[in-house]
Amino acid sequence: MKTVNQIGQKTKWEGEQTVRSICPEATIIRPSTLWGAQDEFMRNHASMMRFWPFYALYNADQQIQPAYVKDVADALVATLRLPDGFGSTFEYAGPTTTTNKAYAEWVRQALKLPEKHIIPISDNMLWHLGYWLGQHRRPRMTLDTIKEKHNITLKKNTPHRGFAQCGVTNPIRLDSNTAIMYMNPFRKPSRQTDITTDAAEIPELPDLETYIEVHGHSPY
Repeated sequence: MKTVNQIGQKTKWEGEQTVRSICPEATIIRPSTLWGAQDEFMRNHASMMRFWPFYALYNADQQIQPAYVKDVADALVATLRLPDGFGSTFEYAGPTTTTNKAYAEWVRQALKLPEKHIIPISDNMLWHLGYWLGQHRRPRMTLDTIKEKHNITLKKNTPHRGFAQCGVTNPIRLDSNTAIMYMNPFRKPSRQTDITTDAAEIPELPDLETYIEVHGHSPY
């Protein structure tokens, strides 16, 4: 996962240091972006894809590795049972590493929408869009999300423990039928009853690291 002392995560890093200075045995949890029922990740993407006249793609090449909220909850409970969990740091991220661009296209297919204008937004336009949308009661994007351009993925050879060490051996993928089920309300009414064929109709998100290892380059 990205180092928490980078820009956009400075306050979290400072918070960790403050907690550790006061309580050295505190357990630090660093989750990636969470997804699940009624979340603010999938719902934002699905809502923009379904109802906006175009999909505003920002930070297209940013790598993400979202984690299913139930997997994170199970891992959190497991940390309480670890005799050496106190004073440790845990990092939780999902099994799927992809980019914002690839995820946007997958969302379009998951919602069973025809070809839609997925338009990359320039930084200058993003600032205006983020500012005005940030004034809404439930904003789809804010200035904070726009500033966040660092990859939100696990670092290789991280010294911190994750899902596997906490007993979560099969975390749910971001492109699973579980994820599609949560997106179903955003489909057109005529397409909300054909979920039985989802697995065959919607391709899996390509895992970025695996693709690069096999082909020697990114697919995006």
